[in-house]
Amino acid sequence: MLSPAAIVVLPNDSTFNKERRAGTQNIPTTQLFEKNRRDSPPPVYTINETNETNGDIDQYDFDKDDQLIVEPSEASSSDKLSVLTKLAYASVGLPYSMQLSIIAFYINYFLLDVAKVSPIYNAVILFTSRLIDGLTDPIGGYLFSRFSFRWGKMRPWILFSSPFVALCYFALWCLPNISEGGKFAYYFAAHSLLWTFMTASRIPHTALTVYLTLDQTERDQLTKYRTLFEAGGLLLSIAFHWGVTAAFGVTREICLNDTISSNLTDVIPTGVEANVAGAYMTSAGVVALLCILTSIFLFYNVREIVDVIPTSETSFIQGFKMILRYKPFLILTAATVASILATQSIQSVLELYLNHVKKNRTIFPFLAGSLIISTMILLFVWSIVMRKIGKKKSFLIGNLCLLPAVIIILISQSPMALLFVAAIFGANTVACGYVMPWAMLPECIDSFMLETGRRPVEIFYTLFFLGAKLAQALYAGLVQLALSVSGFDAKLCDHQPESVELTLRLLMGAVPGIIMVLSTICLYFYSIDDVRAKEIQQQLFEMRYVMN
Repeated sequence: MLSPAAIVVLPNDSTFNKERRAGTQNIPTTQLFEKNRRDSPPPVYTINETNETNGDIDQYDFDKDDQLIVEPSEASSSDKLSVLTKLAYASVGLPYSMQLSIIAFYINYFLLDVAKVSPIYNAVILFTSRLIDGLTDPIGGYLFSRFSFRWGKMRPWILFSSPFVALCYFALWCLPNISEGGKFAYYFAAHSLLWTFMTASRIPHTALTVYLTLDQTERDQLTKYRTLFEAGGLLLSIAFHWGVTAAFGVTREICLNDTISSNLTDVIPTGVEANVAGAYMTSAGVVALLCILTSIFLFYNVREIVDVIPTSETSFIQGFKMILRYKPFLILTAATVASILATQSIQSVLELYLNHVKKNRTIFPFLAGSLIISTMILLFVWSIVMRKIGKKKSFLIGNLCLLPAVIIILISQSPMALLFVAAIFGANTVACGYVMPWAMLPECIDSFMLETGRRPVEIFYTLFFLGAKLAQALYAGLVQLALSVSGFDAKLCDHQPESVELTLRLLMGAVPGIIMVLSTICLYFYSIDDVRAKEIQQQLFEMRYVMN
């Protein structure tokens, strides 16, 4: 019995069929796939109704049009990835998610209310550092695609970049006793280096899904494991960071005392500020250590494989241009970027919204915890829904779930309890955003390979991240500029002008709602639905079957 682990391409080639009838079935694979090695488009692959023989593939069969019919079978136990492999792969997502979550929820508060960086400087830091991060992605993509190591193509990048990620993340949450200009330079450098080194880890980690298995079901399992760990990292980050700050006696009420607030700027940390520095550095130190440990765990417990399907060599620039002209990828990237921006818009100003619009400085951990717990539960739900109705439809429905949350936020006098309802609706969008794009991207790559005979996996993931990062960098800068224009001043604490409240309400409600509608429109025009995805997997199975 053969299984999808051993794989190949079968062209609808009349030469193959005629020679088979003549009794010469053992045609060299180099002859069968000579066309695929050239720059000309590969032959068209055809899918037909299959014949079942006890669910196994045990023979060739041809229909009246001389087309090979192959029945894919379930992967044998030897083809399935072990639970240890899946856990090792997914574990790296835990500290990564914790880092992103703490940054998303706390960085605005930390820089504006604790480090006392001006909103203009804050906007420049967040925008420019992410822009630099995005511009370094093509360089990373080139290195990922051109260099292989004795330990594999992706694993070494994850292992060797983790110490640098840990160091930069720790530095991000320190409180240097320097001038405001010095703080700007310090946090700008820390941000830029952190996102750059994260690129060297994150892109290889997500691309590793394609290199660990050739079976799409197993790839979906890897994606599910990773998203569960990342969702767990979200929950753990809120509980852990809040617990550490509470243990150090840090409360948000320091901003209520304008005298203390003014004394926190440009002086040696003492008293309350010393507690703040100790709390953030302790939290950052633990997460940084976890980043290193999980990368070691992954490195020693996963193994990369090589697909047997022959593909044409493609230069980085040529592959870059071909992918930028590939419509399904562009649509999927646009939909994903819009979905990320919608949820990021809410995450980045949620605490400011609660502090300055709802006038509540104690509910944030509970509201964020409700959002994350709901997301973890809904990950299982959407994994089931995805198998029932397909990934594209699931993504569409998940996007639309954000609209009720937006409506609740826009109601100015909505009671605090309704925010928890909004969190549950929004959790559907977050859960789908975690699973669907990353489960759909490998199918998009496979479709590209069938159409072009090329498979530049690293470039696909690089461009996928690049689009998201550039959009996030631009949006983060615009958020800070909007706060600055509205008159936000960290030293005013709870005495912000009404224009700040209006700006925060729009950033929490109207803006993410509009962006999510744009994401949904993009998904509507995405051509690789569930039926097409199954056709792609059938074609790939036939190709790999013949190659073996």
